[in-house]
Amino acid sequence: MTETILVYGASVVQGGAVARLLVKPNLYLENLLIPGLVSNGVFAYPVPADKPTAWIRSEDAARYHAHALNHPELAGRTLIAAGAEGLTGSQMAERFGEPAGETVDFHSLAFDDFQGR
Repeated sequence: MTETILVYGASVVQGGAVARLLVKPNLYLENLLIPGLVSNGVFAYPVPADKPTAWIRSEDAARYHAHALNHPELAGRTLIAAGAEGLTGSQMAERFGEPAGETVDFHSLAFDDFQGR
């Protein structure tokens, strides 16, 4: 009998008698609650401006994990835990501006610049 272990992240231990399943979320929607992400009409985040990203709520990502735990036949696979809609940085900025009827521009940050904020 093999044991199934869920691993969060990109690196996993390979081989042995333990079956593994990688559940890999894209980006958590809750990250957008970080103060200052939208400031002075600019949404700044470390994602490419033109690459759609399917943000996911942590609660929804947990559903992927629960599903995986109940389906041992998925062992050895990688599940991409993604939200239903992929949006570019510019599209996200538009969504931030819509409720206030304002224009919000997108600025793609380097990851190191984002960490220093």
